[in-house]
Amino acid sequence: MNTSHDVSIYKVEHRKDSRRRPYRVRWRVAGAPKPFWEQFAKERQAENFRSGLVAATDRGEAFDVDSGYPVSIAAKRLEEAKRANAVSTYVHFVEYIDHKWPVSAGNRRKALAEVLTDVMCHLLPDRPDRPSESVLRRALFRRAFNTRDRNLALPKNASDAERFVEQELGDVVTWVKTHAPPLTVLTDLAALRKLLDAMARLQNGKSASPAYFSKRRRILYNLFKFAVTNKHLTAVPLDDPDLKWVKPSDFEVEDAIDPRSVGNVDQVERMLTAVSYVGRTQGPRFVAFFACVFYAMARPEEVADLRKDQCELPEKGWGRLLFAGAAAVPGAAWTDDGEAHELRALKHRSRSAVRIVPIPPRLVTLLRQHIETFKVAADGRLFRTINRGRILPSTWWRVWSKARDYGLSPIDRASLLLKWAYLLRASGVTARLYAGVPDRQVAEWAGHSVEVLQRVYSRILEGFDTKWHSKMDGVFGGDGPDEAEDPDPGQSPDTPRT
Repeated sequence: MNTSHDVSIYKVEHRKDSRRRPYRVRWRVAGAPKPFWEQFAKERQAENFRSGLVAATDRGEAFDVDSGYPVSIAAKRLEEAKRANAVSTYVHFVEYIDHKWPVSAGNRRKALAEVLTDVMCHLLPDRPDRPSESVLRRALFRRAFNTRDRNLALPKNASDAERFVEQELGDVVTWVKTHAPPLTVLTDLAALRKLLDAMARLQNGKSASPAYFSKRRRILYNLFKFAVTNKHLTAVPLDDPDLKWVKPSDFEVEDAIDPRSVGNVDQVERMLTAVSYVGRTQGPRFVAFFACVFYAMARPEEVADLRKDQCELPEKGWGRLLFAGAAAVPGAAWTDDGEAHELRALKHRSRSAVRIVPIPPRLVTLLRQHIETFKVAADGRLFRTINRGRILPSTWWRVWSKARDYGLSPIDRASLLLKWAYLLRASGVTARLYAGVPDRQVAEWAGHSVEVLQRVYSRILEGFDTKWHSKMDGVFGGDGPDEAEDPDPGQSPDTPRT
């Protein structure tokens, strides 16, 4: 800011040629090409303004050569001008989701909309006419921050109830547009700290998990970066060294899987048997499904899209599975074609990428039995529901939850052991590591990097302590069993290998 202390302030002028604002105050700042002036409707207003200028010179305050105002007033007016010209949070959030929508998978779109909804609900003013929380969230999540449905017209045969709901959501979005604060409100560090505090908690008031909060913060950071790219902000507020937000003490993100949650071969096989007892017809359809997650180290969504022509299942010996995609279920509102399912490429891979995984004879047998019993879908899919539909995560989640009641002891049921079906994958990866397969090879079969493998999956399986004790006895001189008596990798010490 170019400033000067050489200032001349003239008397208030009464201009007869101006009826609305006849009183004018003129002053000159050295270095400016011409005098500055302000006009007022009343003489007292003009005198008060002039007195302010005189007081600034008496204090020795510098004047801005460009605007003509004292530095204190110039800074204030500049901030007011920025707020007046600032894009609203609503407009920026919509720009952001529209920018991300074409290049994002359905689940990613859904996650972005969830975070934008939470942030907007926090920023909106608490006024008497504010819509109810449930209606507000629905309008933001399903309309404002859903690029596909935002301007979707109702069909001509829509019911009166559907028209009422649509009108209600439209009215709420209009209210949000009117009352959404400017984006610059998030440059206020105190306001940003309060937002982070809110993001650290769930809607029910409970503390969010560190991993969930970390994901939400990454989206917020990306939202700010997009604002900088679009010249709405000059910098990312989260990078401000003066922010100094204090996160909860237990918010250190732990990527590594808890070793207590990983099962050995014997425990997994007991669970597969338990799965077969869930329901009269439902459970048996999922035995081979869950076996693929363990023995092929596959993600459940990859198994859901597995087809017969991707399986090499010899009568004897090892087979192979070829994974070429995944069947995610973001919901009909978040896919391009309006279907609940969305076929995607393998995680973090190109659309043409495939992953070939060798599978042991045990899984080969289970898959052959599954195909013989349940046949395959018209498109070759191995796994489908009783009604021949695609498998939903909620379905296999319920089957696995019920199977734990049958397959685990009361103590194990209360523990973390195989609490979620996804832990079968971690168990399969860990078993191969203990079998001595090189890290790089296991990572290739599992479909992730060696760094992820070592950070997340290298965990101790229950049942291997005897093997490691015997090796350490050779160093420390203990009386443990000979190594020849150790169980094979991945095998419970009390269970013979089959």
